[in-house]
Amino acid sequence: IYAISIIFADVLFKQYYPIVAKLIHNQEISKLKNFILKVQNTNIFFSIYFMIITILFSKELVLVAFGDEFYESSKMLILLSTIIIFRFSMYTYTAILSASDLNYIKLYTSIICLVTNIVLNYILIPIYGVYGAIIATIITEIVLVILYKISSFKIIFTNYITIQEIFTISSAILLSILFLSIDFDIMIKLIISLLITIYTIYNYKNIKRKLEFKKEI
Repeated sequence: IYAISIIFADVLFKQYYPIVAKLIHNQEISKLKNFILKVQNTNIFFSIYFMIITILFSKELVLVAFGDEFYESSKMLILLSTIIIFRFSMYTYTAILSASDLNYIKLYTSIICLVTNIVLNYILIPIYGVYGAIIATIITEIVLVILYKISSFKIIFTNYITIQEIFTISSAILLSILFLSIDFDIMIKLIISLLITIYTIYNYKNIKRKLEFKKEI
């Protein structure tokens, strides 16, 4: 379920990566910075959507996909859903590194994160069980994004962290705590979904503009 939720991040990546590659090849640094900021904004924006929907209907998704016996695993899905925001953000910096001569950094970063994940699993699983593995995965994803972002500064400096990123991360933490603590009625979830749908329809033009990458060049 988590893997399905981040497919859209890969779809977006295929849309903006050719433009990033072209700007880097032509050394159009000023345009590249403006474009990356747009990509960054778009990825964070849509990660919020997918994160909220996945957390909101985590229990229903698990029940439909796996049955009643896996009901408790919905808590694991809620925790894993926080990774969505980091996975979307990662693609922003993956595009920069992949399109430059720094692509080799991705290999080193992957090795570092692999070792980090193994060590954390070794430490946390005996203490927290399967939740230890989830915590290890979340920490590894955060380390991966940070390393990718810092590495991308060799090509272009964007920002260390934005207000939007702080808001998104804070929202992920609060939503996770809220839905882990309270078993919301399906009607409340449907009302929240309706409000999200209304917001989406009302802001359709602005949302569509976020996906029009070519117009930014």
